[in-house]
Amino acid sequence: MTQTELCFAPKLSPQCQKLYDRLLLGPITTDAIRDELRLIHYSRRFTDLKQAGIIWDKRYVGNNLYEYSLKKDMSYESEIDRASKYIEQYKGY
Repeated sequence: MTQTELCFAPKLSPQCQKLYDRLLLGPITTDAIRDELRLIHYSRRFTDLKQAGIIWDKRYVGNNLYEYSLKKDMSYESEIDRASKYIEQYKGY
């Protein structure tokens, strides 16, 4: 008997998945969302991403244009800094 792989990641709608896959490639503007991905009502897709725990960032570019990108999780960096300082402190022992 084999155990199946468990996946607890929230399932995204096809439109939301398309937007998320594009955000993984890099930042995207509102015009590109409309023209490349053919998503007209994309604000709901960003709400769905947020509800799924995917953090994104919005930046005003100018000329009524916004750029969206995935936000990196930096919550662990303080722990890494503290660990590296600890390692340096006890390096000679």
